[in-house]
Amino acid sequence: MKQKIKRWIFEPISQKLGRYVGLTVFLVGVALLLFTFFTAYKMFLNINDVLPLGSKIDEMVGRIVLLLLLLLAMGLVSSVIALRGADLFAATHQKIIADKPGESDKTDDNN
Repeated sequence: MKQKIKRWIFEPISQKLGRYVGLTVFLVGVALLLFTFFTAYKMFLNINDVLPLGSKIDEMVGRIVLLLLLLLAMGLVSSVIALRGADLFAATHQKIIADKPGESDKTDDNN
């Protein structure tokens, strides 16, 4: 237990930096996802502003497809950013297998 606390206090600065960068990237990705869903909500709430009633049907369909593809791309990019941030954050929490080369975790089995 004491060794765990010691490792936590005296961890390398690169590991601390990686943790904070990963968390920041994850939060930016989540913020972008929220922005995407808010934009979609606002767009479908004011559908008459997006698609005027006097438009031709082919223009309306083209505009709808274009807007949906834009929202899909925004959601995909923001979720990938959030995933990369989560991966970076998780990578800083990986267990160190051995302190010295050639040493591995030993169990307390009496074989």
